[in-house]
Amino acid sequence: MANRPLLSLFGYRKGELEGKNVSLLMPPPFSQRHNSYLRNYLTTGAAKILDKTREVVALHRERHVFPAKIAVTKVSGAGADALFMGVLKPAPDDHT
Repeated sequence: MANRPLLSLFGYRKGELEGKNVSLLMPPPFSQRHNSYLRNYLTTGAAKILDKTREVVALHRERHVFPAKIAVTKVSGAGADALFMGVLKPAPDDHT
């Protein structure tokens, strides 16, 4: 599920992200590694990104990247039934 501000930020229309892997919003190599990071967390319980704010690189639908800040938390469930929620916002580009 994605709200309107996120859809606008990434250049998608309502419904286009439904059922898609969140890695669609990440450039390589992060998109290619995302499922293994998730699998590692579900197997070991060792969280590296949960409940922290991190600066990341996001991928727009038109394939350009932009800096973003993200916070992810586990909402409910365990193992393959775990449900996560992320809050993402554009990060200021400090490379002037």
